[in-house]
Amino acid sequence: MRARERYFFVLLALLEEKKRGELASSAKLATESGLSQQETARVLRLIESEGILSRNLVKGGQEIALTDNGIKFLESVRLQLEDLLGNEGHKGGNLVFEALVASGISDGKYYTSIEGYWVQINNALGFKPFPETLNLRITGEHPTRDDLTKLSKVHVQGFAYGSRLMGSLDCIRATVAREDKLVQGALIFPERTHHPNDIVEFIAPVSVRDALKIRDGDVVIVSALP
Repeated sequence: MRARERYFFVLLALLEEKKRGELASSAKLATESGLSQQETARVLRLIESEGILSRNLVKGGQEIALTDNGIKFLESVRLQLEDLLGNEGHKGGNLVFEALVASGISDGKYYTSIEGYWVQINNALGFKPFPETLNLRITGEHPTRDDLTKLSKVHVQGFAYGSRLMGSLDCIRATVAREDKLVQGALIFPERTHHPNDIVEFIAPVSVRDALKIRDGDVVIVSALP
């Protein structure tokens, strides 16, 4: 069993004990997660060292709380399960699919830096985009760009920029995840694009490549919100 799988089963057992209002102990967690008590204690130490949970020793057990990183880890597991279980990636209204990180011509950095775009995106989505776009190549036949543009969209108006007329674009709230890391942002669909139908662009308030430690060719899980 891989380390991430151990994490999942121990965290699931923790959530069950918390729901029952019980204090956690290695013995109870071992029983519920199917691991040995020694292995469970080791996993707890590893999880804590990675910032997935925080814990305090108290009389009769431990007080354990999921951190923001822990919540993101469970969310990434949920997204991967939705993708693997199929039903064309649909689960709970989200459209979930696998994509490959792809290279571009770096024009996204230029356009996301233009005030006429980032101000509208900030007002509509609540974040100022980092000056880059992440190109994602959809690995299966579905969804296509056309499938995605049928979801609920936020429209960004075109505008005059010096002597140029900048085109409009549509934004769809989405997340991109890899392993235990997840970034929230939006897929964007410019009125004018040179990309083929299997390439979509993603923006976020941070550098997605740095946050997820990804490079061209890496596989990520995309969840587009309805």
